[in-house]
Amino acid sequence: MGLPDTQRVLYMLKNPSYAGMYVFGRFQYRRQINLSGEVKTKMHPVPMADWRVSLQEHHEGYISWEEYMKNQERLEKNRTNGGEMILSGPAREGLALLQGLLVCGQCGRALTVRYSGSGGIYPCYQCNWLHREGLASKSCMTHLLHHSFGSD
Repeated sequence: MGLPDTQRVLYMLKNPSYAGMYVFGRFQYRRQINLSGEVKTKMHPVPMADWRVSLQEHHEGYISWEEYMKNQERLEKNRTNGGEMILSGPAREGLALLQGLLVCGQCGRALTVRYSGSGGIYPCYQCNWLHREGLASKSCMTHLLHHSFGSD
């Protein structure tokens, strides 16, 4: 299986079997046509209420169902790429002074931060949501800010 990375750890924490529940139908595949006319198949999560099979206490879990649900809520609050405007998330690493405070003027979602320049010291605020979802051919916006770190 390999060494744990962020994706594997999140998959484990989000999997209800971690709390002793057997489920079927957590995801469904949908076909979409992107702007260039290609048919793409994407996997989408299904709301818990719409899972086809959910057998709570199917097996012994590592944590209780209540603990699992609290963890899901905590993970959702910590997201930086939410479908809606999420600005109350935790502060992140890096030199970007405006992280978590800026929203896209086109789609209203929180901007993400990427770093550029030698050593990755210049924050670049961007919104890729429409492009990532196949609804636009380019990012909503990208803005590079060069901060001066010297004293005046």
